Amino acid sequence: ENPVADVSGQEIYFKDNDLTSSDGFQYGYGLFETILVKNNNASNLAQHLNRLKNSAYVLSGETVQIDEKSIYASISKLPQGLCVLKILLYKDKLCFKTKIFHRPYLYSIDKLLSGFSLMKATIIKNKSNWLLQHKTTNYLENYLVRQQALKLGYNDAYFLNDAGVITECSSSNVFIKRGNVLMTSPQQEGLLPGIIRNKILQQQKILKYKIKEEKITSTMLEQAEGVFVCNSLIGLVGVNKIDNIIYQHDAELCNETNKLIGFVI
Repeated sequence: ENPVADVSGQEIYFKDNDLTSSDGFQYGYGLFETILVKNNNASNLAQHLNRLKNSAYVLSGETVQIDEKSIYASISKLPQGLCVLKILLYKDKLCFKTKIFHRPYLYSIDKLLSGFSLMKATIIKNKSNWLLQHKTTNYLENYLVRQQALKLGYNDAYFLNDAGVITECSSSNVFIKRGNVLMTSPQQEGLLPGIIRNKILQQQKILKYKIKEEKITSTMLEQAEGVFVCNSLIGLVGVNKIDNIIYQHDAELCNETNKLIGFVI
């Protein structure tokens, strides 16, 4: 057992099986999934578990087994109504381990219907950082950016990469509407391929809008006829304000998209 000093100078000994002694805790060597659960039904659970296992393989070069029986058992014990399940897969020396958490659903339904507000993040993302394409526990940058946005009265903040392309928000993917196209920046620009984003891209057309990947610039964002964010907890939600620009909230497109991809709250 290795001693570490706490802030008071005392030595603390932690056991080998303690989370704090793991590579996941000490180096951020971990992955997580955040899943909407309604009445003990976890939305898109198979897709979340697949992404978790695929990312673990990319990071470690190993096929990682996840105790899915324990996950299903945990879901069956969750309270009725809406809540959020978090699955943490972290590296503990020679193997990966899993921890499962749950928390209340905190999004206001009224806010989802009325639309979000965004600000520009002060941090520039490096598009060559391939870790951005995985949902790792190296999340402090996104966390601090979102806390700053909330403090300033916004719901989230959007990132640009070092090539000037708008990639994503701190906790969601971004779509814009231009003409008859609904578009989002390609994964290769340095963003997480979100579960809801992928389901939207699988649709050939929604209402009159074709769905495609295309690099979104700041000028395209400013001139967009509509802006949207999406993740597994909110589905597709309209944006009504970015910095000082006001956008029209297209509730019809949001409703039709969420219906097609099976997102229901």
